[in-house]
Amino acid sequence: MTKLSQPSRSLLTAWLCVACVLLLIVLPGCARAPAEQRLLEAMEALQSAIEAREVSAALDHFAEDFTATGGLDREGARNLMRVMVLRHQRLGLSLGPIEVAMFEQRATVRFTAVATGGQGSLLPESARVWQVETAWREEDGEWRMISAQWQ
Repeated sequence: MTKLSQPSRSLLTAWLCVACVLLLIVLPGCARAPAEQRLLEAMEALQSAIEAREVSAALDHFAEDFTATGGLDREGARNLMRVMVLRHQRLGLSLGPIEVAMFEQRATVRFTAVATGGQGSLLPESARVWQVETAWREEDGEWRMISAQWQ
């Protein structure tokens, strides 16, 4: 066995301490439950589909039994998105602070949404802000929105 000199031992100890500190910093960030991670990814994909004006891709994130404010169902959501796509050349959707509550294979997500629309100019011609609460259900490993309420 090779004996380390005092400076080498000190350097090795310092590197081990740095590695431990980095692990303590990085590991809590990795602690997010895989289910919650997949849910947030589904929300990002839905947001991207809306901004890309891809109604069919957006609807992939809605459960068949989806319901929303005012009695809107999945077909009504499809029609609403079609109207928005026809009305606006550009759509924008920004989500504010997201609060997620997980319940086994279900989740509730609360956030502020800012929706913008326009005909392609630098500034949007219309904008709305809503407080939104959505409920999601995991189906075959995929998260689908089952309800949405906004005001």
